[in-house]
Amino acid sequence: MKGQIKEMLELEYKLASKNINYRRLVYLWVAKSIEIILTKLDYENFKVELVDIWHFLMSYLLTQNTIDECITFIYQNMDVTPVKEKLPNELTAENNLKIDDILLPYEELMAYALLKTDSEEYQKEFVKRFFVCLNSASMSFTDLYTLYIWKNVLNKFRQDHWYKDGTYKKIWANWQEDNVSMQYILKQNPDFGFDELYAELEKEYQK
Repeated sequence: MKGQIKEMLELEYKLASKNINYRRLVYLWVAKSIEIILTKLDYENFKVELVDIWHFLMSYLLTQNTIDECITFIYQNMDVTPVKEKLPNELTAENNLKIDDILLPYEELMAYALLKTDSEEYQKEFVKRFFVCLNSASMSFTDLYTLYIWKNVLNKFRQDHWYKDGTYKKIWANWQEDNVSMQYILKQNPDFGFDELYAELEKEYQK
């Protein structure tokens, strides 16, 4: 597990910048995740949003620590108490009665993102709060790792297709966002590696 944490941090280190407020991005993406829960609960897309939050959280940790220190922070604070109410696959009338408990882990993570401190204890608790959210969404560490690696493929694909200059098409021929299209491809081909997934993304993008 430490090896997988290190791999993710090393990938993230190539992207992290000291000039970006990653805690603010955590806050914004958690708010986006809560909106998904409250409007149209798309569980597959929700998991990708959690991976984006993880990306910002790791980048934040890397602005404060070495990679080895980050590994220790994460490894020692990822084992959390299960939440009272798990995120359901859809919001029914019954689930709506429990919405405060369902949203609690995400609202607490938002609150931590707003605190004005970079202390070691704060960073440890920030990591814990994220893994509480992961537990709420019934995602394992393996799920997180796998989706993070896959999302790196998508990020590279976006960069290669002029994402930053505004010409990239985020909505594809199937009227789904690229995130959702990628997950559909992987459901059909769960053993795809980096190059195979990239090639299949290229096929879908050109339709």
